[in-house]
Amino acid sequence: MNPGKLDKRLTFQVKDEEAKSPDGDQVESYKDAFTVWGSFIFLKGRKYFEAAAANSEIQGETEIRYRADVNADMKMKYRNVMYDIISVIPTEKHTLSIMWKRRGMNG
Repeated sequence: MNPGKLDKRLTFQVKDEEAKSPDGDQVESYKDAFTVWGSFIFLKGRKYFEAAAANSEIQGETEIRYRADVNADMKMKYRNVMYDIISVIPTEKHTLSIMWKRRGMNG
């Protein structure tokens, strides 16, 4: 792992089970869990076309240092844009490879 590539500030969010609308109904909302340094790469070239050929929703990849508490139920925020996490894969380099798509985009 090249720590120089982990140069983006990423915030991970978890579902807020206590979020309610003004009427008292439960609503889907997320709250910040933690912020880490990581890479943030949109797929391009060969990787992009491989994902498209497999009908994948994946639009990009992020790498962060290993954390046991990261999972696909979380959301990721970078520059105030929300991303849905598709998968979290531990690597041999003690990092996590996180595949994501922009939130609200149709796959």
